Amino acid sequence: DVYYQFIAGYLDGEGQSLRGTYGSDLRGFATSFEISDDMFKKFKGFITKKDIKIDEEQFAKDEFFNKVRLKSYIARSFWSDEGWYTITQNIDTQLKKAVTLFPEAEKIAGLVVQKNKTKN
Repeated sequence: DVYYQFIAGYLDGEGQSLRGTYGSDLRGFATSFEISDDMFKKFKGFITKKDIKIDEEQFAKDEFFNKVRLKSYIARSFWSDEGWYTITQNIDTQLKKAVTLFPEAEKIAGLVVQKNKTKN
């Protein structure tokens, strides 16, 4: 897992500084910390050193996703799964779609309750 390996190395050097900046403030981290272009270049270099072939066009297309994933690994190392999901929920299209379906699910649940009441 190159994301984890890269972030583990990054936190060896920057972890204390980040903890000093954000402490227990996950929301602050989520809204203000960004993976810099320089850090992203280092990540790409890290991948290359691992002899992993990169499709340059696809890598460029996936930059946003990869930056979010890197940020998620940092958040997980400080705030466990709550950190991970706080960051990834912003790009999780399945989660976003599921949230829009809650009103429909409530209607269906209501129909089931009403149907069961009429049987009794």
